Amino acid sequence: MQPLLQRLAMLKIEIDSLRVYSRLDEDAFSSSLSETSGVVSVEGFLRKINVSVDPSAVDEDSMREPISLFQRYGIDMRQLRELEMTEFRTWMRNRSAYWFKSMYPDQ
Repeated sequence: MQPLLQRLAMLKIEIDSLRVYSRLDEDAFSSSLSETSGVVSVEGFLRKINVSVDPSAVDEDSMREPISLFQRYGIDMRQLRELEMTEFRTWMRNRSAYWFKSMYPDQ
């Protein structure tokens, strides 16, 4: 289990490589991410989007949405490693998972 202060700290993820093809596409991305458990806010427009995440509200199920969105929209998935919790480290580091090479290219 992580220390309480670390779990209470808000995590900021900056997305600067979002590839969308229409305004509705961008809206769908932001809406899906905003509805994910643990995501407190999604702010910005196109080239730079800032996402605030409460790591204490993230679990294995809620990690599936950002992983799939980051993969689908070509966002650097290495940032999601910061959300890796002891409780689901094995699941995230599954070498046969579709995201593994993108999230952990150095392993």
